[in-house]
Order: sequence, then structure tokens, then C-alpha cells
Amino acid sequence: SQVQAVYSPTHQRIIVAYYTASAPISYRIQVGDVGASSITWSSAQGPTSGYLSIGGTYTYNVGIAVNGSTIVFAARQASTGDHFAFAATMSGSTLSFGSAHTFDLGTRQNTRSYLFHVSHSNQNSNRFAYGGQNASRDSVMHHFDVSGTTISNAQTYTLNASSGLSDGFAYAYDPDNSRTYVINRNMEFFYGSDPSDM
Repeated sequence: SQVQAVYSPTHQRIIVAYYTASAPISYRIQVGDVGASSITWSSAQGPTSGYLSIGGTYTYNVGIAVNGSTIVFAARQASTGDHFAFAATMSGSTLSFGSAHTFDLGTRQNTRSYLFHVSHSNQNSNRFAYGGQNASRDSVMHHFDVSGTTISNAQTYTLNASSGLSDGFAYAYDPDNSRTYVINRNMEFFYGSDPSDM
């Protein structure tokens, strides 16, 4: 299984994205209100009941990221094979989602993805990026801008850091040096610093 969690300083909440292991298998988010000695969890929430996973391998693509009041959740829809992202706002521990932004990375089903806020971008301060791996085992990055709960200005780049015959890779974001690193199982890597690309 896969669980992704992020802390929102703006909301002072922990936001956890995961998938349920029992039928109906589906992507869910829960919000934790951190107290002095305990965490109070919200009920399970989701952008729509239509984004379900019918196979366990699809659920490795889940991601969650925040920037200020903006929350972005991304994963892969099993019925179509497309990826999706939702932008959300939060009141208390209740999320309000915008419309689905769908895209196709051709990501390998059994590799984990990476979603993060691109804080160094000189084009949009609310830019996010979602990294995955395509059917050729090349690392792929999809970035997009968020305004409120609307996602726009999306671009996809193939980074050509192939893992050869092996599945698996890791992304690392270094905002201080304006770089994104991709390391795969063949121990090759790619880094990009061009602000036009990210």
C-alpha cells in the first residue's frame, strides 16, 4: 500500500492521502488536527466517488502537496489509466475540491510518484509538479499552475533518465538551488534548473 502525508502550516493540519484496502477500493484523504498530546482525525474525504482503483498496483501513484491555502491531490484512475489532480481549499478539516485535471504520463503501475510545490518558479508562485515513470521507464514530470481550485497551464516533460529494464526511481526537490533530481535504479540521474522548464 501507499500513504502520502504533508503538514500544512497555514491550516496547522496534517493531510494524509491513501487508498482503502477493502471494497470499494478508493482514494481517500483524512485531515488531522494536531493537539498538545493527540491528533483528532476527520472522516475520510475524497474529490469524487468516481476516482476508484480496481487494482492494487494503480494505487502507488498517490501524492499530496500544499502551498499556503492551496492543497493538491493527485493519483491515477484505474478505469482509464489516466492520471488526475485536484486542487482544494480547506475550512477547518473539511476539503472543498475543484474540477478534475486529467493527464497521461503512461506511468508504470508499480512505481511510486512524487508531487511537490515548485517554490523556486519565477513564472508562478503557485506551481506544482508531479513526477512519474512512463511505459519506457523514462522519468516524466508534469507541472501545472493553481489558482483557487482551478488547475491550468499544464506541461509534461520527459526527463530521459531511463531505468532500463528496472522499475523504480526517486525524485528529490532542492528549492535552494532550483533543481529537481531524479535517481533511478540504474543509479543514473537527471537534474534540471531551467526556470522555463519548471
